[in-house]
Amino acid sequence: MKSVAIISLSMPSADIAFCLKYFALYYLSSVRFCTFMQDFITYLDKTESAVKNIFDGIEYYKKILAPIKGAIYVGGGANKQEAEKNFNQWAEKNQDALNASIEAQKKFFEESFAMATLCGAVLQIAAKAIECFSALDHVPENLLPIIGDSKAIRKFCIGREVKGLPIGLIIYAGRNQHTHYNDAKLSAANTAIFSKLAEVPGHPDIADPALDLRRPNILSLADNITFILGWRTYRDYRMDMESLLNTKPD
Repeated sequence: MKSVAIISLSMPSADIAFCLKYFALYYLSSVRFCTFMQDFITYLDKTESAVKNIFDGIEYYKKILAPIKGAIYVGGGANKQEAEKNFNQWAEKNQDALNASIEAQKKFFEESFAMATLCGAVLQIAAKAIECFSALDHVPENLLPIIGDSKAIRKFCIGREVKGLPIGLIIYAGRNQHTHYNDAKLSAANTAIFSKLAEVPGHPDIADPALDLRRPNILSLADNITFILGWRTYRDYRMDMESLLNTKPD
């Protein structure tokens, strides 16, 4: 919503001067924004430092698990009793590594929502770029059953494909789920996108729990979305954004 101020001749001169100054500043700031944001490269450049800092924050949380040395049991036995004995011996021998792994996983879980919050910020910045600068004016017919009649979502049908979907749609649905995770139900288009992402090839009755919206008590899935996008670093994000926003209309 644009700010509006009303000037009346009956107003004190000081108030009129203030309003005129406000209008001048508002106009100049609007012109400056439009000048800076005339193309997607400028947008990406102007948000670069922010997105880089966000990825630094994401990396901080990922490093919680980095020092952990793996402790994987491979073994068995001629019978159940022997198998249990072999496992218990292995567990006792690797107790320190197992305890360290459990503690790191607990700490990571406690910070997982914080990390998802940062991932959601990346998706928001990416989605805004697509909203402002996508030039797509034609939607492939195979995507029409997913996006329905929504005009706003059409410009997101761009980018390389992941699980049969252009990443623009994945960014769109990921941003919306992150923003509205506490809502009772997402729109049909968002739900359809997540259903497609949660599919497990060859197992129609199984859904990937990392992307299944039917699970109870779901919070933000933004970290899982950036994972399937392959966005580990700012460079990963930047390359995808430049590529999809370079998409030309047919």
